[in-house]
Amino acid sequence: MAATRASRATLPPQARGLPLLGSVLDVSRDMRSFLTEQYVELGPVFRLRLAHRRFTVLAGAEANEFLNNEGRHSMSNSEIMDSAVHQVGAKTTLINVDGTDHERLRDISRDAYSLSYFKENIAKVAEITRREVSDWSQDKPVTGLYAMQRITTDQLGTLMSGISPHDYLDDLIVYVRTLLLVRVAHLRPPVVLRMPRFRRVSKRVDEMFDHVMAAHEPATTRTGCPHDLMDSTIAAAHSDPDIVTSDDFKATLLTPFFAGLDPVSGACALMLYALLKHPDVLERVVEEADALFADGVPDEAALHRLDVTNRATLETLRMYPPVPSLPRTTAESFDFGGYTIAAAEPVIMATTVPHYLPELFPNPERFDVDRYTPERMEHLQPGAFAPYGVGPHTCLGTDFANLQVALTVATILHGAELALDPPDYDLEFKYAPMFVPASSLKFRVVRRRSQ
Repeated sequence: MAATRASRATLPPQARGLPLLGSVLDVSRDMRSFLTEQYVELGPVFRLRLAHRRFTVLAGAEANEFLNNEGRHSMSNSEIMDSAVHQVGAKTTLINVDGTDHERLRDISRDAYSLSYFKENIAKVAEITRREVSDWSQDKPVTGLYAMQRITTDQLGTLMSGISPHDYLDDLIVYVRTLLLVRVAHLRPPVVLRMPRFRRVSKRVDEMFDHVMAAHEPATTRTGCPHDLMDSTIAAAHSDPDIVTSDDFKATLLTPFFAGLDPVSGACALMLYALLKHPDVLERVVEEADALFADGVPDEAALHRLDVTNRATLETLRMYPPVPSLPRTTAESFDFGGYTIAAAEPVIMATTVPHYLPELFPNPERFDVDRYTPERMEHLQPGAFAPYGVGPHTCLGTDFANLQVALTVATILHGAELALDPPDYDLEFKYAPMFVPASSLKFRVVRRRSQ
């Protein structure tokens, strides 16, 4: 939508904050709620100070619509992600380049992140989930986020590289988290990357990478193996070396973990929490899960019958978006909301602020899976629903991720009856650097339902 021309000479209003810390405490406590409150009070453009760092915030459905349309090329991701990508030894990846190069890389990676590719691998995703859940003890609760990380990391590695990273799961979690905290969020000093722990997990990740590359050598027989992300990237390096080189292979392998480790695992843990807090919805999801596996390994047609499960996935992403905002840098100056935003300006895109606006989602604090029925479809209002970002860098694997969450949760609930531990647990979050459930979220296996 076109920005108004008023107030061009003034600065956007300033969000509340403390003299030295700015809004650090409010953002760390609950970024989504804080940004929503500031949007309601200050409008779609305001300034934010986090200690010594200053940002312009673009928020609300109108900002999402602007960034999806006429402002879609106004933001750059390179300055935010370059440091992390270069730390891995790469120059050009899907997450750190903009413009034409980004579009070319999306084309190279599109098949591996597609819904059709996920559907071809339903059996693998279900088996990885089933195997992990079978190891959960009935005598000891499991930590929700970590349990889901073990599942989704194995799924992503297997589907994207053809090789299970199961033996490297803990190393991957530490490696990816540390790089994001140091190189992207700047919440840890660079010296952390020279510490023994990070060096140790770096060597382990290098071992995993070597294992993947050995399995993709030209001499390696891959007859019958699905054409995965690494196959597409290696082929592109041969046919189009201007866009991809062998130096980019490791970063390409890690990109699904940068993009999906905490968001996908967090969504699975949070969906289980929400369902256990809403037994009526849980009962309907369990019925769908049992029907899904009634004839053994589910097929694509069976997945289409996950109606309530899919709607519960969307409602989880609305209520508990793991990425409530996105840091960017303006690639060019532009007008929005009555202000001129200068080029090279640090920006926070508060993409999920609309998720809790009652004019878009009535009773937004209520977990309501019927928002997504054909009669309501609240998430399809312009700019209202953006759990995976907006603009050119919107997650390429949106549909892939949604189905991954739905199938993973369905497989878990088909295999085990769960309970919160303690039963009256109320959700807490941590910033890591995405908003994920705290380690206090635990699930207990009440009984085994199937193997």
